[in-house]
Amino acid sequence: MQSYDKIRIGGLAALYAALAALGLLLGFATLQFWPAVSESKGSLLVLGLAFSCVVMFIINARTAWQFFQYFKKDQKVPTAMMPFAIAAAVLYLASSVFAA
Repeated sequence: MQSYDKIRIGGLAALYAALAALGLLLGFATLQFWPAVSESKGSLLVLGLAFSCVVMFIINARTAWQFFQYFKKDQKVPTAMMPFAIAAAVLYLASSVFAA
């Protein structure tokens, strides 16, 4: 594998690891608002947002782990994995827009 490919795969692994950490932090931060809105109608929205952040953590952590395995084994990323990685990024952006 060329060094450019190795840098690209390592960068993608780091990016998805950072997205996973951000999703987990957003999930916990969202749950901090739970007592404030538990009596209002927005409580289901807060719970759904926290759940989506945790789901995004799982998806991004899995993607980061797969990229890291390819980086460690010095292999090329299969093209079948790229749609999953793109879908994870799109879902994360959609949940961020929904949160805003």
